[in-house]
Amino acid sequence: MMIGSQERKTLGCLAPALCHYRNKTPQLQVVRLFHRASLRMERVIFPGENWLFEADPEAELQVQMKGLSHGMFVERLWCDRLRVKPLPTSV
Repeated sequence: MMIGSQERKTLGCLAPALCHYRNKTPQLQVVRLFHRASLRMERVIFPGENWLFEADPEAELQVQMKGLSHGMFVERLWCDRLRVKPLPTSV
């Protein structure tokens, strides 16, 4: 069942937004998109790769990569900080 924009406002949800993440490291990264504690998506991001995806602003993107001491490092990013900003329009 799809929730319309009016229902989202009523439920206190924000509409999904276009988000952007770039792997700025020389390593492969595994990213996992979580929303309300459930896994929504998982994929591998190559070095230098840009990834556009749609997510609710309250969703969390977890970025996993190998650390310097051969352990795993996980960075957590909120999707409201990854939203693509629209270009300004001229009148």
